[in-house]
Amino acid sequence: MTEITTISLDRLSNGAHFAFHADVLAAIVDNPKVASKIARELQVYQAAFEAEREVTGLSRKNFHTDEVSKADAERSRLYTGLKRSVQAFGRLSGEEIQEASKLLTQLLKDYNINVKDQLNKKSGLLTSLLGELRDTYSGQVAVLSLTPFVDQLYLANERVRIAMAVRNQELSTKGIGTLKKARHVVDEAYRSLVKRLNAYILVEETADYDPFANLINSTIVHYKREAIGQKVAAPIEPIAEPHQTIVE
Repeated sequence: MTEITTISLDRLSNGAHFAFHADVLAAIVDNPKVASKIARELQVYQAAFEAEREVTGLSRKNFHTDEVSKADAERSRLYTGLKRSVQAFGRLSGEEIQEASKLLTQLLKDYNINVKDQLNKKSGLLTSLLGELRDTYSGQVAVLSLTPFVDQLYLANERVRIAMAVRNQELSTKGIGTLKKARHVVDEAYRSLVKRLNAYILVEETADYDPFANLINSTIVHYKREAIGQKVAAPIEPIAEPHQTIVE
């Protein structure tokens, strides 16, 4: 008779944790005899796993992600328009206009902002640039009649910064916290299921469950080695088919 061994589920990364339970559930569903023995525990386990699946999605994306994308696209459009306008004024006559265009062109070159830059980097550079355009270079901006342009860019940049701050706060307090709780519930459901099945194995004193127990044990060995980095002995009956890729 073979009992199912233990694994430190709390040491698995979020991706590996999800993959491990997906593997175990698939193995149970594929074994009607085992599934029928632990039907009540299986129902609780499946419900907990589905809750983790939903929360895992929440931890990767939430409502404010769309707002960040929209505001970022708007500020990129405005920034590109500002650069082109400054360049266009440089082709006009008039000493004051020429000088203002020259100074602003150099300022934009110094910042060298790429609209495809990483969001935080772009936000920081634009915040600094806009501070100078609305203060030190406000006179040159006014000469080129670009004050409304600069103001709109400022508002768009603030929208991105605020949306990102809200999103990050929600992910840190809501997403991660909720995921941690969901993981705990899944792990408890799994342990309860294994405890019940191991009890059947001992009480019934039969080797009928050995193929399933060996399958789960080899799965456990796989995750101990690949996801946790433990040095453990090879499973009794190695799994013929490879596991799904473990996501870190």
